[in-house]
Amino acid sequence: MSKQDHAWLPGEHFGPYVLGSIFDVAMLPSGWYLLDEEVEQTDFIVERSYIIDKPDMMISTENNVIVSVSSQEFCYYKAQQLIGMEFKQFLSLFDLDPNMQPDKNFGEIQLIDELQTVYSIDNLGAQIWTHNGVIRTVIAGIIYEDDDALIRLRPFRGQS
Repeated sequence: MSKQDHAWLPGEHFGPYVLGSIFDVAMLPSGWYLLDEEVEQTDFIVERSYIIDKPDMMISTENNVIVSVSSQEFCYYKAQQLIGMEFKQFLSLFDLDPNMQPDKNFGEIQLIDELQTVYSIDNLGAQIWTHNGVIRTVIAGIIYEDDDALIRLRPFRGQS
């Protein structure tokens, strides 16, 4: 797999998977599978997650629309590998507050083998999971804009 297969443009795509687009399971290469135990239906929303073990990635959908793509192995932004990058370097790369605090809802989460700190960055549509200040997981999601009860997708308005 190439860097392009794991290139992230916040709010728009992660590799070939376009955030906010209709999901067609037939578009997935072999090796992907549905997490049956992760199918949730609440009100009128059906959530499904599809994963692949190598590379370790997950696509999450709501009503067959891609809402996020995550990876624990590869995620490139402007040809820089984010997985394994120091979180402070990530903040600098995106010109974000160097004193950013962890997500209030998640904070720290104990996984099987390590404690990870979760940061939510709404203007990137991202959640970044770190261990000892190093990025372990990038969850790339849709960027939403709330304009008086109307919620719509918006493109990334970062540095060019």
